[in-house]
Amino acid sequence: MERNYVDTPGLKRIDAETHFEVTNMIAQGKLNSLKQVRSTYIQTRDSHSKDMLIIEERVHKFDIIIQQYDSLVEAERNFLSSAADKFEKLSLNRDAIQTEEESNDENLCRICMEPFDKETRHRSVIFTCRHQFCFACLHKLLKEKKECAICRKQFEEKDIFKLF
Repeated sequence: MERNYVDTPGLKRIDAETHFEVTNMIAQGKLNSLKQVRSTYIQTRDSHSKDMLIIEERVHKFDIIIQQYDSLVEAERNFLSSAADKFEKLSLNRDAIQTEEESNDENLCRICMEPFDKETRHRSVIFTCRHQFCFACLHKLLKEKKECAICRKQFEEKDIFKLF
């Protein structure tokens, strides 16, 4: 009587050896497949590791570029703020100077640059454009051009009014 193979009850030795070989081949095939999958995972990981290093390097470069642009933007912002402050001061100074000049010019005829008075240089206005000159200069304009010396708007004798 032949003995049964220990691991597989009911198998004869020849069957057991064949079974063992088949089982061994299947196991070896699975092992090879697992090794191949593992190898593929390692290659993928290594490939991604290289990609990750490249990506990290690029991210670092972008961080440096962003920091540089941040610095440039901040410097430009400071420059513009300083320029705006200076412009505001200049505008205030210009406005003060203009106000002073205008108050001085208010009492002068803009044609002859003589001060208005109640005797010979009567302050007069062209009603159509509201510009002021002395009465004598307005009559000269009326005879020569019939237009305002400032805005060139046409006027007639009826448009001239003495203010004082």
